[in-house]
Amino acid sequence: MSSPYSILGVDRDATSKNIKKAYRRLASQYHPDKATGDSDKFKQLVSAYEVIGDPIKKENYDLSSNISACGNRNYTPPSKQHIVFVGDNLYVSEVISFIDALFGTNLTLNIESRVPCSKCKGTGAESFHTCSVCGGTGLNSFLPTACDSCGGSGIVINKPCVTCMGRGATKASSDIDIVIPPGSLDLTLLRVKNKGNSPVINNNVYSGAIHKGIVKIIYGDIFLNIDIKDHPIFSKGSKDTLTSSYTISYIDAIVGGDLVIDVIDKKKLIKKTVAFRPGTQQNDFLTVPGYGIPSNPKIPQKRGDLVVTINIKVPSIDSLPSAEQALLLQLKKLRDKS
Repeated sequence: MSSPYSILGVDRDATSKNIKKAYRRLASQYHPDKATGDSDKFKQLVSAYEVIGDPIKKENYDLSSNISACGNRNYTPPSKQHIVFVGDNLYVSEVISFIDALFGTNLTLNIESRVPCSKCKGTGAESFHTCSVCGGTGLNSFLPTACDSCGGSGIVINKPCVTCMGRGATKASSDIDIVIPPGSLDLTLLRVKNKGNSPVINNNVYSGAIHKGIVKIIYGDIFLNIDIKDHPIFSKGSKDTLTSSYTISYIDAIVGGDLVIDVIDKKKLIKKTVAFRPGTQQNDFLTVPGYGIPSNPKIPQKRGDLVVTINIKVPSIDSLPSAEQALLLQLKKLRDKS
């Protein structure tokens, strides 16, 4: 199985900045919406970045890799190291309105997650005793490798916790407040740090380390998949613009006039009158400043433009009233003579 380092194409000693740079470059290249997209590759990149993109999680991954290689002569037992134990992530989905994505909103989601067991304090054990093989040192007698009996923790579980079945965590529901910032029409995935699952104890090393108080437990993250409802009038344009379209008659296109359009102001739909020039053509557009997408989430009142595309309805002469047909035919004769 490929390591997150090889998936992102970086060395183990790469800085957080370089890891982030590599992830962004590859994610842009393999995003499913791109011509060069590859959804499976993109998922691998996201998963790899989740593991080593965060400095604490990267430290935990590197430490876990070292622990799994405990036969190495340079191995130091966990009781002598700074251990960071990270829970896994939660993935949830939520549908929000176009208006809420445009102006931002606060969500309260009731989420079931794993939390440390209150009975055993997250250790997964009811009681421990000192390892009789290594005497609590966590080391084998003659080689600086982890004790084969206790796995390096120096203590051995007497009895697993009956409340959590030795897992160190139980299920619980809680309300999580999530902020959707203004101008989030492009937002599809939102990360809420350290609100996911508590770690599950799966070996004596971590259980003993938690009991001794030398392990730092970090909750996983919540990844919120956001589905934004379509709006019947507006769509997202480029950058900070909104778009809409209106149809005018061919007569109005020729002589020009005023058009009453819908705009969004403070989350409400209001009417606004804009002028269009004589001789307006199909697909001409009108720019209405200040009614687009918030340019800066911190200054939501500063908005881009609304771009209104003009469609012109040209009827067949047979569909017109007889009086209008006669006038058009008369006009045609005048133009033919000129």
